[in-house]
Amino acid sequence: MYQLRANQNIRIDGTKFTCVRKLAGNKGWSLMNAETFEPKVMAVDEFLDGYSNARIDFLTDADVQPSDGQFNPMVTDISVIPEEQMREARRRKVYVVACQMLGLERTAKRMKEIIRETADKLGEQKAPHISTVYDWIGLFERAEGDIRALLSRTYKRGPRAKQLTNDTFVIINNMTKSKYLRMPRLSAEKLHRLIVAEVNQVNDERALDRQIDVPSLSTVKRYLGSLDPYEVRVARHGRKKADTWYRVYKKGVVTDRILERVEVDHTLLDIIVKCHHTGVILGRPTLTVAIDHRSRAVLGIYLGFEVPSSMSVAHCLHHAFSPKTYVKSAYPKIKNEWFCYGLPESLVFDNGLDFLSAAITSICETLNIDIHYMPGGQPHYKGVVERFFRTIQEALIHRLDGTTFSNTKDRGEYNSDANACITIEDLLAKIHKWIIDIYHQDVHSTINDTPANAWKISAEELPPPSLAKSQEHLKPLLGGFDQKAISNSGVIVNSLKYNDPEILQTLLRQPGAPKRWQLRFNPSNLGAIEILDPVTLTYYTIPAVDYEYASRQTLYRHNIHKRKNAARKAKVTDIRELCRSERELEEDIELSRQKAKGGKRVKGIEGVNVTRYEKIATQQVGSDDYMLSNSSKCQMDQENTSADRLSSARVRAKKRPNSDTAVELAPPTIAHDNTEVSQLLEDTSSEFNKEFSY
Repeated sequence: MYQLRANQNIRIDGTKFTCVRKLAGNKGWSLMNAETFEPKVMAVDEFLDGYSNARIDFLTDADVQPSDGQFNPMVTDISVIPEEQMREARRRKVYVVACQMLGLERTAKRMKEIIRETADKLGEQKAPHISTVYDWIGLFERAEGDIRALLSRTYKRGPRAKQLTNDTFVIINNMTKSKYLRMPRLSAEKLHRLIVAEVNQVNDERALDRQIDVPSLSTVKRYLGSLDPYEVRVARHGRKKADTWYRVYKKGVVTDRILERVEVDHTLLDIIVKCHHTGVILGRPTLTVAIDHRSRAVLGIYLGFEVPSSMSVAHCLHHAFSPKTYVKSAYPKIKNEWFCYGLPESLVFDNGLDFLSAAITSICETLNIDIHYMPGGQPHYKGVVERFFRTIQEALIHRLDGTTFSNTKDRGEYNSDANACITIEDLLAKIHKWIIDIYHQDVHSTINDTPANAWKISAEELPPPSLAKSQEHLKPLLGGFDQKAISNSGVIVNSLKYNDPEILQTLLRQPGAPKRWQLRFNPSNLGAIEILDPVTLTYYTIPAVDYEYASRQTLYRHNIHKRKNAARKAKVTDIRELCRSERELEEDIELSRQKAKGGKRVKGIEGVNVTRYEKIATQQVGSDDYMLSNSSKCQMDQENTSADRLSSARVRAKKRPNSDTAVELAPPTIAHDNTEVSQLLEDTSSEFNKEFSY
């Protein structure tokens, strides 16, 4: 259709040129810049190369946009033209081609006959006028046979309906800014009602000949659709949401080898877990994962109930750095190997406090591992691990009994608590099975390979993965640190007693032994602790006294048991009565002490120390009856209680030594002052001396 010839317009890198003449010997063309009129010589090879690389294209008269701003179909991509418009263009082309085939016989009479015959073939009763067909032929030939030249000029024309008045538009614009583009968000329907109310109010104040039109709901929606969608979302959802919604995802970080970049993060699993031994519901566990960016293989995991913390990150890193030789013995049903391990070149964390542990930082510095912290609230910076969390939730967790699903809509009427039966050990086994035998063996859409095979291929091209000098160098990652006093009977940590008499005696007999000793424990297994010898800087392992219980407990699970036991004790213990009994016992002891001094004057119970019981009663009961700060009430209680004790003592004194039954109790005597109390004490003392020999 197109070829270089004289007066042919072409475009080179966006600049228009006109072909002047062909050079002698077919060496090229002489061109002229249509804007600057500067000459240019272009070889044939240069033209063909530019055309192949889409730097040069041909221009026609129709490529120039009309000066009146009307729609030009020749600059429209044919793929976006509606099918209805294309059918009309093809219909017109049938008439054009039929008339072009006349050649030299293209007379008016002959053309009318051909147009009529063509209309009959197309089944049209009314054929187009000959002048219309002439116009179609001219457009088609000037466009070098491009069918877009035959498109109807009504394509993309604007609406012909009545336009809004300026006053109505102002109201719509103002109401949109003040009511719609803000938070809390207002729907388009509610906005339309407010606009109608505003228009009606304006019309009520105007004469009938100055009324303005009431816009329809579709008019309001079209106006809202014409606004900048990004600015609308910023106003209604915030800039952060808008940036996330309209963010263009690029290729992202590119890695060339395994262990070059490892991403670490937590997620709360959508499942409720029970304790294997007690049946107590432990809650929803948190899964911490370290995943290799290059192969998408899981490098390490940690499953626990603790709030995401540096401890869970440390355990995950310890698992990631170490070989997984335990898999075959611990989970014999797993078919494949978990051969992913090693020290990474860099670790990628988010900016949470759980990743800012001094122990993690120091270990990474010791092992020459770079740490990168991502901006807060930007999970796409760790897209690999975030996508893994979604995969494991949907592919595994939501299939298990006791799952909570990802939201209440998906959960429906499913009772997660009632159906919970999975233990933490069982869940950990299922996660191992899913990662090793399913996730690692399935093709990952991003890398077009399985994570296991991608790891193997990259590992074959590199030296073996680096390891720490020994497992001892990784132990600081696992430790919960504390300082405790120790004795020959042992040391209490987390309400559990630990003892090894031989080791503890050796430590205690050291010259200058500290009062409090540095120790560390593994929160995932409380079976033993390690105490630091300050002289040799060596840790000694001390087992738990109740090793059978402690070795099966994590710190989280142990704390749950402690809370359960405390609640059970509170149910069977009456703290009010316990405090009262303690106070009575203290008063009896004080009374006996006073009598032993030879009948000295008793000053109420001023010597009784009730501070401890006052504190207990105040904290546990919270009743004014046990708030001993009221001096007058306290004094009355002291007098009444003293009189009761003395009256009871008098009755007991009248009992015979060998009698098995008590005499009838007399009504208690109430002492109103210290003199009467002293007299009662002297009388009672005399009677005791007569009846009993001490």
